Parts: sequence; C-alpha cells; structure tokens
Amino acid sequence: MKNTLLASVLALISMASYSVQANPDINYLSGGYQLSLFDEYIPTDINETNNYLSGYYARASWGFTDNVFLEMRRDHTAKNRLSNTHDVMGLGYLYPIHSDVSLYALAGFNQISLEFSASSNDTNLLPSSSEAYIGVRDHAFTAELGAKINLLSEWQIEPAVRMATFDNNLYELRLGNTFSLTESLKLEANIAHRSIDQINLTETNSQLGLRYAF
Repeated sequence: MKNTLLASVLALISMASYSVQANPDINYLSGGYQLSLFDEYIPTDINETNNYLSGYYARASWGFTDNVFLEMRRDHTAKNRLSNTHDVMGLGYLYPIHSDVSLYALAGFNQISLEFSASSNDTNLLPSSSEAYIGVRDHAFTAELGAKINLLSEWQIEPAVRMATFDNNLYELRLGNTFSLTESLKLEANIAHRSIDQINLTETNSQLGLRYAF
C-alpha cells in the first residue's frame, strides 16, 4: 500500500513538472542583422538617395503559461542621416492543433519612428549651432495571426500576417525560419513585406540572426 501511494505521489510530481516546463516556441531571445529594401529611392542624406537601410533586429518572448505569452520586437535600420525604427509589443495566445502545428493570435501596439539628423553644419536646416532630429513618430493598435509549423525536426517555419491601424493602415506579411543548432540555440532567417495604404512605398526586409530558446 505504501509503495503504491509513493508511486502515485512520484507520478503526480512528474506530471506537474512536465506541465510547467517552458515552451521553447514562446520563451526565447533573438536578434541579428536586418537589411530593408524599398521599391523606390528615398532621401538618406542631403542630396543623396538610396533604396535600402540596414541595421539590427531584436525579439523577446516570454510565456506566462504554455499558451499565453508576451512578445516584444524592435527593428532599427539606418543609412547616412536617416533612421527607421519599428517597435511591436503584444499579448498572444498559442493554440496547438497538431504535434507539429500551432496557431497563434497576438494583439498589442506598434510604434514607428522615422528620423533625419541635422547638424550645425546644415545652415539651411538649422539656423544656429546645434544638433537636432527632424522626423515623425506614430503609434497604433496592431493585431497578428500566424502559425508555427515543424517541417522537420530541426526546421520550423513561422508564417504570419499583421495589420496596424495607423492613419493609413500598415500591412505586414512575414515568413520566419528557425534551424536548430543545439537544443537551445537556433539560426534565424526571416523575410517580411510591409506596405501602407495610400503610400506608394513598400519595404521588404531580410533578417539573419540567432535565437536562444529557454
């Protein structure tokens, strides 16, 4: 009887430990290099235009449970005097429908900051000796639907579509790829396409970095 009771207690402890272990799909830190290409040339300096910006991206996700998670993202790209920053923070829910397929929904806020630096040498921009940034900053509600699909034991894809309700709606299509190097360390290779209503400028960005899952 004692042996049976002890075995039952050990089984319950084992089940409880299993139920609270972290879900690596929603518990991770990642970051790396980003290249953003635009379909038109944009001003990046005085009398200079380019069709790309480059910089970094960072992403963090933490699960309150195996299904509910908080996610934060930032990508910052720049060229010459121009810089562009996208920040996203949202609360999400992950719903497994198969051992290799999970769907998720996320809702939160999106902020965009676009800045052009002007120094004291730019007398046509700044009348006095000073340093300043000319730009805009806006924020909006954002919602995203996506999936996490294990194509192979070492390869997971993350297709997603996101919308943000700025004065002109922003739409983003994204395809994430993670390749397992070890149990915790993964290689990321992502691509995304962004467009904004009534603005004839689209962005396609590529990201290459590392993810640490915990």
